[in-house]
Amino acid sequence: MSSLTGILNDIKRALRLASKPTSEEFKATFKIVVLGMSLLGIIGYFFQLAGAAFQYAGAGAVPREVVLIGGFGAAAAVVAVIVYLRRRSAV
Repeated sequence: MSSLTGILNDIKRALRLASKPTSEEFKATFKIVVLGMSLLGIIGYFFQLAGAAFQYAGAGAVPREVVLIGGFGAAAAVVAVIVYLRRRSAV
């Protein structure tokens, strides 16, 4: 019971500190959300396009391990580029 009251007190504290965003903050947040959703949609479209191309070519199913390794490799490449660009801009 004490953990529930602690959670409720944390929620009350957070709501007291929260304020309505300004118009500029709202617009910036909206732009970021729309950009992220668009990026995810584009990535999903290309996955569907690649899957349809593999199906049309008569290729079998791609093993899960290959997909995981490729995904982790792509994620590592993106992180490496982000770290490189941040370090380059800091210098």
